[in-house]
Amino acid sequence: ETMQIAMENGYALWMGDALILLGWVQHRRGNSEQGLAMMDQGLGIFSAIGRVSGLPGTLNIKVEILIALGKFEEARALLDERWALERSTNQNFHRSVAYLMEAELVLASSSKPIDKETATRAEEFYQLSIADAKKRGARSFELRTVLRLLDLVRGTDREREVLSQLRELYSSFTEGFDVPLLQRAAVALKE
Repeated sequence: ETMQIAMENGYALWMGDALILLGWVQHRRGNSEQGLAMMDQGLGIFSAIGRVSGLPGTLNIKVEILIALGKFEEARALLDERWALERSTNQNFHRSVAYLMEAELVLASSSKPIDKETATRAEEFYQLSIADAKKRGARSFELRTVLRLLDLVRGTDREREVLSQLRELYSSFTEGFDVPLLQRAAVALKE
């Protein structure tokens, strides 16, 4: 509906936003190539109108898609661009997600099985993500990262510590237990 209104009235900003959100949804539904194409259209609109507000967060989404598609060099270059944009505009609200994407890129682009050095490097990024989310009171971002960290440390001596961290964070929520992220946390705590 947003795209329809934007097209009918020439609202380029809304059109860009709609394409980016639809691209993200397509990716989440398993259509990452189509999602990437939509993201690129939306970002093209933003570039044409000179929009930079919110762009670091949007670039995080594109990085997620690139990682899913195995386009690691593009993801690395885009993360570098995203960090530079954050520094030049001081738009740092989605920094915790950028750290999460750094960890995901480290893991996805490494050989399998994950060696200790790679796991340590990824965990460092996860910890930066968690610290930034805590500082901002962004509990859903924090929860997303703690769950990914738990995936990383499963079967190691760090698992108990991360489960404790997850338990404490999960208990701070008072609503939204039907949201997939909280459902995943509940399952992880029962395992």
